[in-house]
Amino acid sequence: MPFDLDEAVIRRLSRRLMVNLPDASNRAKILKVILAKEDLAQDVDLESVASMTDGYSGSDLKNLCATAAYRPIRDILGKEKKVYASVSSESTNMTELLQLNHLYGEGGSRKKQSFSYIM
Repeated sequence: MPFDLDEAVIRRLSRRLMVNLPDASNRAKILKVILAKEDLAQDVDLESVASMTDGYSGSDLKNLCATAAYRPIRDILGKEKKVYASVSSESTNMTELLQLNHLYGEGGSRKKQSFSYIM
């Protein structure tokens, strides 16, 4: 959002361009680019998805695709009786790993470096 930018940054920009949100046909093109390397089911209708995403930016569409990719994983994990975790959180090994992580990992003496430019 342009309102989120610092005034000092805005003053240094030589031009200000307004970029509108994509219409349905451009959203369909964006979806095709985002999903170009993915194995989609035959019945996926990107034109229909594009028509349902009015007001979405290219970034919003990318986030939508990433969220949709996790849905099957959630469905599998939701069926607890069929799929179990390989390590129980109460197991001795897990307890030892958590203690090691606390002492030497992110929670311990090593401080995690935070870079403001990495998301």
